[in-house]
Amino acid sequence: MVLKNVYSSSTNNQLSFSECLRLEQKLNNQRYSSSSRIISVIEGMPAYFHCPRLNNENDEENNLKAAWTRIRDMALLAVGASSFTADFRFQVSKPRDKHSDWVLILRRTELDDSGCYICEINTEPSSVVIPIYLKVLKLGEEQKRTEKQKLIKKQNKEYKAKLESRIEEGTILLLNCTIERIKEEDENNYFILINSTNSFFWPNIIWSKDEKLLDLENENITKYSTDINFIKNNYNTAIYTLRIKYLNSKDNGIYKCEGDRIIKSEQIIYLPLLNNSVKIKNIYFNLFIFVFILINI
Repeated sequence: MVLKNVYSSSTNNQLSFSECLRLEQKLNNQRYSSSSRIISVIEGMPAYFHCPRLNNENDEENNLKAAWTRIRDMALLAVGASSFTADFRFQVSKPRDKHSDWVLILRRTELDDSGCYICEINTEPSSVVIPIYLKVLKLGEEQKRTEKQKLIKKQNKEYKAKLESRIEEGTILLLNCTIERIKEEDENNYFILINSTNSFFWPNIIWSKDEKLLDLENENITKYSTDINFIKNNYNTAIYTLRIKYLNSKDNGIYKCEGDRIIKSEQIIYLPLLNNSVKIKNIYFNLFIFVFILINI
């Protein structure tokens, strides 16, 4: 990797944000326009490290994978969708199409997470390196609540989300997360949201149940599937759908759709009919056992 040669002799790789962002010009030889950025988050909130997918006439370029490295200890965090760290807070969201970004997600940020991170794309003849500097801010509890409320108000200027559910064919649960982008008349009034990127593409959606991320990348798991649909003649709205098959009482819980520049939306799913059917089966089974015992006494 490019970074190995740059820092192989260094014992302390902690860089200031200006040193971090200058790496792009130093390592890329000005091959690409500036993509470096600073991410600022409140302690405990998630951070999203975007690595843009390079668009090129050569289709092979679209199959390139991104790798993320933490400069402080030169730890390789992830390559493509594969994680190389024991820190369970890191997860990768793969591009859903050729216009989407690779996104490294760091959940529940800590103050020690502040520092320089690198996204590297193994293009030829040399890699493209995109530095990202993370600032984790520590605030008092009262101030933290106030700041979060401010963020929510500002986030509404970018996207708002609504999560709805319905049953399809009696055995499939559909969770529709409707994302609407609200555009202001004055483009200069746009608020560049914390964790935002220069991309104008639709954001990646992260699905979770009871605060645990759903495994949507494992091809061996057929219970979940996702897709995205757009409303005709409405360019400001997209509907992300999570399909849950083979419904049972274990599917009850709190589902959330969230993502970069989006206020997360949640819904409690309770399937009383499924629970009742299980109870009825148990009643009939117990009654059968009771009758069987009476007959054999």
